[in-house]
Amino acid sequence: MSRARFSTQVAPDLAARVRAAIIGLGKRGVQISLAEATESALEAWVRHIEQDYNDGQPFAPAAEDLRRGQRVRPPVDIPPNNGG
Repeated sequence: MSRARFSTQVAPDLAARVRAAIIGLGKRGVQISLAEATESALEAWVRHIEQDYNDGQPFAPAAEDLRRGQRVRPPVDIPPNNGG
């Protein structure tokens, strides 16, 4: 499977929690990479956004690039995944 480069910055406390979770899982025999965890989280987020804002359908491919820099408005929030 081909992979696309996709990078961002996150709050230091979140980065530390993610690293700790991945290491903690590894110590319990669950091997997951940062890339796999990130892809899983992004998949869950975009599925939620598509459901709530686009009748459950994928958005049409965008012709333009993402805007860089911090946003003035708060980000779209999603509730925690409770096993579903």
